[in-house]
Amino acid sequence: MAAGDAGISRMTLHRWRQRDKEFAREVDNAYEAANRLREYYCWIRHPRRGLRPPTGKGRGETPRFRA
Repeated sequence: MAAGDAGISRMTLHRWRQRDKEFAREVDNAYEAANRLREYYCWIRHPRRGLRPPTGKGRGETPRFRA
């Protein structure tokens, strides 16, 4: 978690999360939202986005994916 970016230590963040369940829930929600955003950016920047996965055809291999 980005406690340093918020200007607090990791121990302070963990203490606050243990003491206040509402704060812990909000931190978890923010963490999940950031994770979804990161996954979205990885998907957008992926070089094979919108293409079918490789099948292994043409190289004498068994196809790994069948559509």
